[in-house]
Amino acid sequence: MAQKVWEMLGSSERLAQLSQIQQDELVAQAVAMAADQTLDGVSPVLARMEKERGHAVMMTLLDLERERSPFHIVGVEQAAGWQHASVKVNLRVDRIDETGQGAKVVMDYKSGQRTPDFQKDWLRPQPVNLQLPLYATVLRQPDVAGQRGQIEALLFAKLNAKKTELNGLGENGTDIAGVTSLGKLAPEQSWEALLESWERSLQQLARDISDGVADNRSWAVNDLIYCDVLPFLRLAQESEDD
Repeated sequence: MAQKVWEMLGSSERLAQLSQIQQDELVAQAVAMAADQTLDGVSPVLARMEKERGHAVMMTLLDLERERSPFHIVGVEQAAGWQHASVKVNLRVDRIDETGQGAKVVMDYKSGQRTPDFQKDWLRPQPVNLQLPLYATVLRQPDVAGQRGQIEALLFAKLNAKKTELNGLGENGTDIAGVTSLGKLAPEQSWEALLESWERSLQQLARDISDGVADNRSWAVNDLIYCDVLPFLRLAQESEDD
């Protein structure tokens, strides 16, 4: 649904030209198109509820995006790929915006009530939940002239009926509402250095997978939340020994 809305709009300039009535009509059209593709066979009552929910969520999201500085869409559901060592990953990026200064804003839509905690996950020695940092790594790959793509921010758009909001992490000076500038969380670290450290972490992870490295390493309690052999790790015994 969000994909169809921005395929129809294309830019913040076009959004700004719409009245609220025109925005409502555009969203209704996008919701109807999405429903035709995804709600086939669903009961009429449930389908109506889903369309009403989707319409309300998208109207709220567009109202938030009206407050952003000018941008245009350069990718919607864009296919991409990344390879290092023997690891090859096929990706599909929800949305890529380009600002007036030529920098990219990478957006991922989340329909749940919670979005990843980028402060805890991305700024630790061994970062985790690296979906958006991986997208940034792909978009920063040097072109034929050796120039790397410029990334301004990594952004989650939470599309939830209870709360629709934008949040994420970006370079100092970014003015996107909901985006925290890196300088507020890690004043000693530059945005470019963080992007490079994510790329190194992803490359090391790929090498470890390729080499069959399976060391029992963890940096936080939640790192083990999906561990299949947790009872055999004797963590309680190690705590007692400490």
